[in-house]
Amino acid sequence: MIIALNIAMSLLLAILIISLSVTGVLAFKPLYYSAIERYGIEETSGMERDEIIENYDALIDYNFIGGPESLRFPTLPSSEEGLVHFAEVKEIFTGLQTAGIVSAGLLALLIFAGRFSGRSKNAKAVLPAGKRYGWLRYGGIIACVFPVTVMAAAALWWDKVFVLFHEIVFDNDYWIFDAETDPVITMLPDGFFFECCMAIGALILILSAAAYFVYGKLRKRENAH
Repeated sequence: MIIALNIAMSLLLAILIISLSVTGVLAFKPLYYSAIERYGIEETSGMERDEIIENYDALIDYNFIGGPESLRFPTLPSSEEGLVHFAEVKEIFTGLQTAGIVSAGLLALLIFAGRFSGRSKNAKAVLPAGKRYGWLRYGGIIACVFPVTVMAAAALWWDKVFVLFHEIVFDNDYWIFDAETDPVITMLPDGFFFECCMAIGALILILSAAAYFVYGKLRKRENAH
């Protein structure tokens, strides 16, 4: 029972960490705003900075739970295939957000149940410190494994990783945009996606390290009593 509980909580924590990291980077619009100058997006897109930001904000807002049901760029046309692709992307992002909300809720319930059971006289004998908080340790480790692998591969072979990711996740080639019909692609440089990938991985590592730190503190405090 203890092992099963720790496994469940570890997986829930890993899902929560990944969801928070992806959603956090998606929501951090200043990362893109600063990329406008770095990648010369005004030149490549033929748009002024304010127009670029307006269209980018519309795209990002669309990808959140509670966002617009349909995507409408303020000043840019879109093909049917392009809109289908963005709808598929939205499903991925909102799916991750939903998974994060559900995992957070379930984790909170399990933590509360653990604290409630901890009032019993035999609680510590049944659930010693190392096992009581082990889910913090292993959840962080689980969350790191895949992203760290992807980050390492992306750093070495970004172009291949980028293409492979799209071929695995999408069952069509709508992600291959034509700038004539979907000019939004001219304001989304490849290098920016690489930065997002690295930022997500870095945030996962930070949150995982924080979980491990909390695990150490809680275990040390409990063992001191």
